[in-house]
Amino acid sequence: LRHSADPSIKDRQQATPIQVASTEQIKQDMARFVVAAAPQNGFQDAAPAPSHAPTHIPEPAGVPVPDAGWIPPTGGPAIGRLRDRFMLLMKRVQEGAIQQMAHIKTPELFNGAWMENVATHQQLLGVVLRDISGPETAIRVFNLMRPPDQLPAARGDERDILQYFNDAGKTWDAGVELYNFGGKESEMQRAKKADLVREIMEQKIELETQQTLINDLKHRCEEQRLVLEKATMPEEADAMRRQLTALQKQASETALADFSIKQRCAYLEAETKSLQDHLERKTAEWQDAKMRLGVLQKEQLDVNQQAADEKTQAWAQAQEARKEAMVVREQYATIEAQKEELQRQFRENDAALQLQVEALRRDLRTAHLQLQVEALRRDLRTAHLQLQVEAL
Repeated sequence: LRHSADPSIKDRQQATPIQVASTEQIKQDMARFVVAAAPQNGFQDAAPAPSHAPTHIPEPAGVPVPDAGWIPPTGGPAIGRLRDRFMLLMKRVQEGAIQQMAHIKTPELFNGAWMENVATHQQLLGVVLRDISGPETAIRVFNLMRPPDQLPAARGDERDILQYFNDAGKTWDAGVELYNFGGKESEMQRAKKADLVREIMEQKIELETQQTLINDLKHRCEEQRLVLEKATMPEEADAMRRQLTALQKQASETALADFSIKQRCAYLEAETKSLQDHLERKTAEWQDAKMRLGVLQKEQLDVNQQAADEKTQAWAQAQEARKEAMVVREQYATIEAQKEELQRQFRENDAALQLQVEALRRDLRTAHLQLQVEALRRDLRTAHLQLQVEAL
């Protein structure tokens, strides 16, 4: 540090030298060195307020506002009078919302963060304001065009106080971790939560260091006052008074820096609560999506089971068809065997018939020859008788 080292540098685990110091004495010495080397304008540079803090939202430039006395060409009522009436009504709504701590419950209605990434009217009307109700749209636009003159300073415990009245029948568990957001967090959410917790812890350490310095300065002021009371020389008394005045001024500056750090811690805690609520809403949406996914998975399982049952049934039918085909093939083989047997018997019977036909043919030829012999014999006898008759 004496050789101009950077006391705010961080290591790979994003820890500062004060955080990794081994003893409290070293931490206090390093803190004194940092305070002595810091500029005299407090700790505004060390803890800048976020640009999205809901303290004051500048009015957008380049937005044309009609004149209060402008009258439409059609001769209708004055636009200015209607605009004043609208402004009066919305101003009352704005004041009532602030009284109901709406800037703590729903800071997005006041800080104008919903216009952060809007570049076209398609994004504005087709995406950002599409699913928002009419009253909420009017409140958001009015708070953007006419932000509140001032908002009550957030002290970090407003949400807890409101929760006491909302959950009057519930008890607070002191063992619950303050920064335990619950639910399933993404890597970015865990990193952001860790950054916020780390920054809060750094601010608390710095606050404790400032408190130690304040106590030390008070002790030194008391010692100087006692020394001043015992001093007899006017020159020494004047020197002591000047030194006491300087110490009191330094104590006042330290107290102002302490107050700024307290405000920063309160704002960081409020932002942490806001992130916690946002994470709870996202967790609820994730649970809903998970439930819908479970229903879809169950339907998919039912479809897969039905397809498996149909496949099993088709396989069983195929097996039955194969068995029937095997029976048909066996029957066909039996019929083929019977056919072969019948053909063999037919051939055997045909051969026997051929033999019988040949035998019958031989018998017929023999009988025919015998008939011819008999006819010749008859003819011979007849001729012989005729010869004998003629001879007689």
